[in-house]
Amino acid sequence: MIALTRGSEPEALRKMRHWRLADQRRKRLQNQDPPSIVGYDVARDTLYEAQEHRCCYCGDLIRDKAQPVEHFRPKEAVDRRLYPDDPLRRLTPADPEYIDHGYWWLAWTWENLLFSCHICNSGYKKTHFPIRGATLPAWRWDVGDEHALLIDPFREDPMDSIYWRPELPALWDPLRPADSIGGIWWVPDHKGVKGEKTVSFLGLRSLKEVVTDHVRTTVWPNVKGIFRDWNLGQRTKARRRWAQKENLLLGPGRRFPAATWDVLQFLMPDMVQQLPIPRSGRRPPNWAPPPPVPGLPDAPAGVGASLWLDILACGDHGSDADKDALLLNLCQSGPWNIDQLRDRLPILSPVNLKARLARLVASGQITEGPQGYRA
Repeated sequence: MIALTRGSEPEALRKMRHWRLADQRRKRLQNQDPPSIVGYDVARDTLYEAQEHRCCYCGDLIRDKAQPVEHFRPKEAVDRRLYPDDPLRRLTPADPEYIDHGYWWLAWTWENLLFSCHICNSGYKKTHFPIRGATLPAWRWDVGDEHALLIDPFREDPMDSIYWRPELPALWDPLRPADSIGGIWWVPDHKGVKGEKTVSFLGLRSLKEVVTDHVRTTVWPNVKGIFRDWNLGQRTKARRRWAQKENLLLGPGRRFPAATWDVLQFLMPDMVQQLPIPRSGRRPPNWAPPPPVPGLPDAPAGVGASLWLDILACGDHGSDADKDALLLNLCQSGPWNIDQLRDRLPILSPVNLKARLARLVASGQITEGPQGYRA
């Protein structure tokens, strides 16, 4: 895992959140069965590019982007146990981390979405989300109030808590690595509780064989010449060679950048300190995660909460009859001028709004006066 940066929220996701979230909220307030949580995959392409075509968890390259959009905080069912393999540990309402729903209100939140491979998403992470202390109440957006025990690569630097170390063979000779590099296995290790839980819940130890194979077939063949030149005192030549190999090993779209860096640190610590080797995924000093995007815009003045949810839930996809009904309902609390109606009915374009008003005025359902429109 490496630190990631999302960039700007896709406009399509913002529109989807306003529509879907309002519909979810409305149905739940009415004690009705909520609709299926779908539509968040409009963020897939943006996340895929932001993550440089890699899985957010294992760091492997994903060539087929038709993979799941992952919810860091699960959208429906949640297993918050610290030890999910322990069948005797069952949460009850007396436990502070117990809650009977997932984080459904964060299902379309940009800061909660990641791009992952199918194995990490469905094979390991699943619905696991261990926490310490009380869970986040429904409809709360400030996730900083909840102590998650998994590392969010968009908010934290995983390389501060997880590192790859060698399982050294008995005959390892640090001065002659080429003679024994084939006998080393590379395994993930951790610092602290969050590192431990992340390695365990995401199944990172299962990457031992594939990462080791990557080191043997890709990393070492590309750095052994640099290693030789450096130790022979040919520093300029080593730097020139590294400039040619850097992007190949740590650039965008390369596999396992975190493990690759840790391998370089182990094999050539003196050289790494002096060569311009960037630590892939490292953020600049004083970096801080962006503030959370609010789930729904606040209702404009004069529009009740229930009507505002109906407007957002209708969205662009609503029928003409539904949009007319919302316009009539809004005009009952009028009069509103055309600019005020635009602010309160953002689902209608200015041209469409004027056409509907003209039709409803002609039918006598709305009256137009000097102060605006009224039903």
